[in-house]
Amino acid sequence: MSGIDGYTPRYYEEVARAYQHADKIEKTRLLDGLVETTGWTRDHARRAIRQALARTGAVSQQKRRPRPRKYSDGTFVLQEVWRLSGAPGKYRRHHGRHTRTPRTI
Repeated sequence: MSGIDGYTPRYYEEVARAYQHADKIEKTRLLDGLVETTGWTRDHARRAIRQALARTGAVSQQKRRPRPRKYSDGTFVLQEVWRLSGAPGKYRRHHGRHTRTPRTI
């Protein structure tokens, strides 16, 4: 099975294994060859090599790490304060009545 750019994942893994055990001059040569054959930038090629070495199975079977929390636990405290204060702004005022319809932008 070939990838988007026509090269097989095995090609990248072979380059990554050779890159891992190469000295600095050989690494430069391998990286230049990968950049030339794929059209990637050097930075992207380095990242792809590092990811290919980190994989232990098929890409489709890799587990993704969950995203880190965007907000701290203080958000939960603020939500509780909002709830205890009677939840101001919970209802939308519509033609003189309070309705529970969500506010649209």
